Amino acid sequence: MKTEDHQLPRPQQLRRGAAFTLIELLTVIAVIGILAAILIPAIGKVKERANETKCVSNLRQIGLAMKIHAGENHGNLPMPYSQSGPKGEVIWFDYLLPYMNVEYEGKWTWDQRKHEVFNCPSADHILEFEGVSKFTYTYGWNSAFYRDGRFPNPDTGQYPPAFRLVNIQRPSESMLIADTIQKPARGGWGNDTFISVGKDYNPQTADAPMSDASYGAGFSDRHNGRGNVLFVDGHMESFAVGEIKEKHVCLEN
Repeated sequence: MKTEDHQLPRPQQLRRGAAFTLIELLTVIAVIGILAAILIPAIGKVKERANETKCVSNLRQIGLAMKIHAGENHGNLPMPYSQSGPKGEVIWFDYLLPYMNVEYEGKWTWDQRKHEVFNCPSADHILEFEGVSKFTYTYGWNSAFYRDGRFPNPDTGQYPPAFRLVNIQRPSESMLIADTIQKPARGGWGNDTFISVGKDYNPQTADAPMSDASYGAGFSDRHNGRGNVLFVDGHMESFAVGEIKEKHVCLEN
């Protein structure tokens, strides 16, 4: 019986079968590119959504600390600025730190001021101005509640009193704290207020939008064209520039 010879494949044939062809390689590269184009924007949206959620949490913590402060201080909100601190001038963070999970020794430190609760995760936390880097804060007040306690009244010599929380007649409509822009020209800090009011509440114009110039005070729409806002009653909403109405920021005379 004749046995047939079994010929082994030549090395050249093995190489030809195991290797990618140019067309296959280009196809794989194209598929990877398509997947990247789909996934990268999606990942960015997920990250921004997480940042927005953290920002909302920050504002809620700030609002809760403000209410606790008011409950222990005759209903007064903290002063945005004051001369009554242990080292002279203090900022509103100093009044809130004792009510937060932050080590506090009766005076602020750089580590406390850079605490993440005062900084939106979608914003830069350090800005440089004239060669000096400083930590920032990215939330500001409704200017209707803003009381600068650093400067006395030139006529009376008295410092302005703190704003009383119980004097806010429409807590569910009144904005308290919101996302603000950062201004390197201010030395790498943040912005004190998110909107400039300059008028009293008028029921006849309550639903009128605030003017574009009002937003020059510092409102930030860093969350996909919108900014987070904490209302006095504790609920949260987001707004685009142009959507804030007089009833949201103006107070009764």
